[in-house]
Amino acid sequence: FSTLDEYKVDIKAKIQARKESEAERAFENALHDIIIENVEGEIPYVMVDSEVDNQIRDLDYRFSSQGMSFQTYLQYTGMTLEQYRENAKEGAEKNVKIRLALEKIAKDEALEVSEEEIEAEYNKFAEQYNMEADKVKAVVPADGLKNDLLFNKAVEFVKNNAVVTEKAEDAE
Repeated sequence: FSTLDEYKVDIKAKIQARKESEAERAFENALHDIIIENVEGEIPYVMVDSEVDNQIRDLDYRFSSQGMSFQTYLQYTGMTLEQYRENAKEGAEKNVKIRLALEKIAKDEALEVSEEEIEAEYNKFAEQYNMEADKVKAVVPADGLKNDLLFNKAVEFVKNNAVVTEKAEDAE
């Protein structure tokens, strides 16, 4: 920066962007909590176990990309696989509930994902990871991508139609 004022403006913009992002995340989390509270019915344990398995696979993949394994992580934390699974169940159950609720919202509201949106998402990934779109398509299944985009549309639908009745206290 050539002047102190330019530097101050930049810092102020970054702080504002961070606060807006934090507020957006807090709003989404509050909406998720409300949605979860309103899910009726029992969630089959098989779905929760499957979600825990997915979390473990995801962690193992992320750890392996950093030169470590999930088993090594368990050793460092002093947990057994069974302990990890038990600790992960509550979060997994919430994830299943939110996914089921958002799938129902997407169905009820006739939300759809177009081929153009899927293609745009592949191109976005290709640009983000500096890869050719065809290589991204080989790695990322279209059905999974479509489900993710539909999930995001349902989240946006809920956010856009939510009625805020109470203002949260400002967090410093």
